[in-house]
Amino acid sequence: MNWRGVFSILTAIICFAIGFLLVSQLRFSSTAPGEEISGLAGMALTAEHAKSRLVKSLGSDTPVNTAAIQALAVREPLDALPYIAMLPEALANSDHEAVQHLSTRILYRAPRNKLAWKARLTLAARQGDAEGAIAALDRLYLLDSPQRETYDGILADIGLSAQGRQAFLDAIAKRPTWGRTTSLKIMAQSDDNDLLMALARAFPENQSTFLEKLTDQGNWAGAHFAFQSFVGPDVRSTATAPFDPSFLGLSAPRPFNWLYNPTHTRLEARGGLSASFPGRSRVWLARQAISLPPGPHSLSAAMSGHMSPEGGYFRWEVSCIDGSRIDYLNVKDLLPVRHTYTTSFSIPADAPCDFQYLALFGMGGAFPTSARTIVHEVTITPAIDRGVP
Repeated sequence: MNWRGVFSILTAIICFAIGFLLVSQLRFSSTAPGEEISGLAGMALTAEHAKSRLVKSLGSDTPVNTAAIQALAVREPLDALPYIAMLPEALANSDHEAVQHLSTRILYRAPRNKLAWKARLTLAARQGDAEGAIAALDRLYLLDSPQRETYDGILADIGLSAQGRQAFLDAIAKRPTWGRTTSLKIMAQSDDNDLLMALARAFPENQSTFLEKLTDQGNWAGAHFAFQSFVGPDVRSTATAPFDPSFLGLSAPRPFNWLYNPTHTRLEARGGLSASFPGRSRVWLARQAISLPPGPHSLSAAMSGHMSPEGGYFRWEVSCIDGSRIDYLNVKDLLPVRHTYTTSFSIPADAPCDFQYLALFGMGGAFPTSARTIVHEVTITPAIDRGVP
């Protein structure tokens, strides 16, 4: 939707709210016949309230007309109401200068007046002023919280438009209150990776969503490139496979960081992953996407814990992202003290396996008895292929 088109709706809402019309509902068309906008939840000044205030201020014998309103403005210079009352005519006549003048006077007297900010928003849209529209929406997002979803949609339309993008990105760089939710809306609608990268940089909490979008499209190489860009050169220079091998809770986006099962795992305060499960069936506990080159590798897992003979046990699995399993390491003899379990495996060179998953599972045993562990560290390192001279 063209973001300018949204504001014909706002104009109609403002005229309805402050035009003092004795109607219960306003129907109008914006993009389709019969589209209805109704309900003005959160409005500071309803039509009935405004009308009653004007009648009270002017006196019951004085007709509510332009001359009377202007006279009231002179008599009550600190009252924003007379200027609010003049807005509908200025908007209806597309008198941009008057709308600017009246909204300025209203906001000088009542800085939190939502109707004046909506008038500013409408004016900015009519003039193609994306920066002005964003400034008004920024205020409305704080003042009119019940309508935040609507404002998110309008802001997303601005960000998606060619004429509004730069103003939107300039605003996003300041991490506004609306930035995270609006960015998520854009990520759901757009395939412009340059735009989405900029949004993900501004709001790191959305980076996992962006990477998930790329991997869902099969663009694992693009997702991995973005991940490396997000974590920065210092982290890249010390990167290991997997990322955060000691489970310190390092901040980085998934899937190239750990995804945990919240029901069965928790991070230890000083590092390490605590995991437990009933031992009745296979349960995934933790997973991370990795990128290992073809050839031999060694998996080492330092663990401690408790399990019963023939009961539930733990398994590390390495698989290609298409689900084809490469190898696994069963841990069936946990000790109360830290012990390292190892296995070797090879990434195939003749199969599409540029990216893999490393995952920890709880496996059901012959008897359904629980098992618990602390994973102190898990690492994957290149191994010497002794079959090559």
